[in-house]
Amino acid sequence: MNTVIIEDDILERIQNIYDSCTEEEQGYLIQILEEFSSRGYSETYEKVWLADYREIPVDINTFIESDTYLGRTNNQGKAVYPFWRKELRSFFGAGNKYHEWVLTGATRIGKTSTAITATCYMLYRIMCLRNPQAFFKLKDISKFSILFFNITKDLAQGVAYQEFNATLAASPWFQAHGTMSRSIKNPYYIPEGGKIDIDFGSDASHGLGKQIIVGFLDEVNFSQAGVKDVNKAKSRMRATYNTVSTRVKGTFRIEGEVLGKVFAVSSKRSDSDFMEAYVQEQRNAGAGDNMYITDAPQWEVFPPGKFSKETFCIALGDRYQRGFVLNDDQCFPEAIRDLEAQGFKILRPPIDMKSDFLADFLIALRDLAGIAIVGMMSFITQDTIDTCINRTRRNPFYSEILQIGTKDSYTIEEYFHIEDLPSNIKKAPLFIHLDLSKNIDRTGLGGVAITGRKDILSNIEDEKGNTKQIKISQPTFTHVFSLAIEAPRGDKIPYAKITAFICWLRSNHFNILGVSADQFQSEYMLQLLEAQGFDVDNISLDRTPDGYITTRSILMEQRIDLLNHKLLQDELIHLQRDSATGRLNHPIGQTKDISDGLAGALLNATRKNPPIALPGKTLSKVVTTVNKPDRMPQGVVKGADLPSVFGDLYKNYRK
Repeated sequence: MNTVIIEDDILERIQNIYDSCTEEEQGYLIQILEEFSSRGYSETYEKVWLADYREIPVDINTFIESDTYLGRTNNQGKAVYPFWRKELRSFFGAGNKYHEWVLTGATRIGKTSTAITATCYMLYRIMCLRNPQAFFKLKDISKFSILFFNITKDLAQGVAYQEFNATLAASPWFQAHGTMSRSIKNPYYIPEGGKIDIDFGSDASHGLGKQIIVGFLDEVNFSQAGVKDVNKAKSRMRATYNTVSTRVKGTFRIEGEVLGKVFAVSSKRSDSDFMEAYVQEQRNAGAGDNMYITDAPQWEVFPPGKFSKETFCIALGDRYQRGFVLNDDQCFPEAIRDLEAQGFKILRPPIDMKSDFLADFLIALRDLAGIAIVGMMSFITQDTIDTCINRTRRNPFYSEILQIGTKDSYTIEEYFHIEDLPSNIKKAPLFIHLDLSKNIDRTGLGGVAITGRKDILSNIEDEKGNTKQIKISQPTFTHVFSLAIEAPRGDKIPYAKITAFICWLRSNHFNILGVSADQFQSEYMLQLLEAQGFDVDNISLDRTPDGYITTRSILMEQRIDLLNHKLLQDELIHLQRDSATGRLNHPIGQTKDISDGLAGALLNATRKNPPIALPGKTLSKVVTTVNKPDRMPQGVVKGADLPSVFGDLYKNYRK
């Protein structure tokens, strides 16, 4: 006998269904409800179902618990956490409202197993149809596909695909309605009728020509896959996911409702950032209502009894203020309210986890709570940036992004507020880097000046292997400007205007010692600038990590007076280092044009490292002070010729 689950909002749901029906359908609905009320079952309901179904599908609870379906694989449902039972009911109980289910959050909470259960249930419901192809108004020869995909075919054929087939092999219902392949090494399920395929893939091409009714993306680990270019792999994975999602939504849509599903399992780590970016884009585009997202910490997922009932307090910060574990004497209501007023969110994990959070707060936050704070575990952290920001200075470009092209009459210099710059900047050695693009991407410009020096302690080993600290004089910098240039729609990035702007800076007496650009589209422009007398260089921020390693060192050593530029900070904290190549790149869907401008300028300035020019008056004063009579070398008489250590200018010194 099927278990009937009564939800709290059942009356509201019935009313919504009733309101969406035609007058004829409303009559049938009333009849069905009356039969259920008086008899406990409805012949009308069964006839309506049986018009399309050869077997009325059981609800998700029965599917999980009954030995006929999946009960033998999960101890009659006892092995499925109540949290996931509730999530499965919420997802499938909403009818066809949700097209996608993103299962994320903490590690080791059963995300993949839950998505496999949901995929099994989808296959079961399809197989209950009398004629699935006719139901979806497709050709009789059409084959439906359930596709598991990952970054490589080996990974796609891995855990989720194998567990899915093993689950079906242990189910009496599925074995009565299909067979397993004869392969001992790689058995897979073959539904009866031969019109549903269970397959796997790693590329959009693996979905071509297939009617994908269920797409399954298991957790992606690019390091495990051994890919050399992680950013390119993420782009390909994103394209594959988009292809699968589009096919599911496009093919299996009836009267505006999508009956196919996509399940995506993703943990809070940088490897899966393309999934997080995708979710955010869907929400921004207004498609978030059709996306079901499960995002939970371990202590909410695991059943009661797994952890102690005693809890402790965590103050959860953000990229600007680091979170921390509260002392026991800080957990009283007034202190909590004060922290919340400062913008902290208070979490109460079980006391069992306290040692993990004390040992490594950010790792425990990610793995146990399922929370990854951008900018806290980045290659360049927000904390590091904050120590260098000068909030009293203003970027001479008041807008962080300037829309200007080849077809308009605007110039870049008219947006440059030269009056906002410190008076000493013009004479300081200035280095400019250009991150060039053509028309779609932004072009980034960055300028830094060397304005001093600072002794930095460094460890070195002598010939005997002993380590000692020495002081090394390193240049200090002033961040002069940063700008992103976007071409208006239908126009191109105005290279000529960028060249004119650099020439304009020189004509206004800026001491430009170097102009660099990346490899892309830069050769001709650098030739033009070289012809104008500029010292030019090709510097790539994509091929090697040198530029960003240098930038991070300068920030950590607090050797730069940094402008408070929000877009620049966003790009810096989102940078990700490829574990295989060591190169730095931006997440899918984001940019690093402005940060490239800063990093390229800093790298060029560090490599050139010109001496700091002292003003003539200062030099003269120092020399005169050194040559005062009371500092004369022994034996030198006042008024006599001095040694020519300072040149002929200071011979025959007289007070």
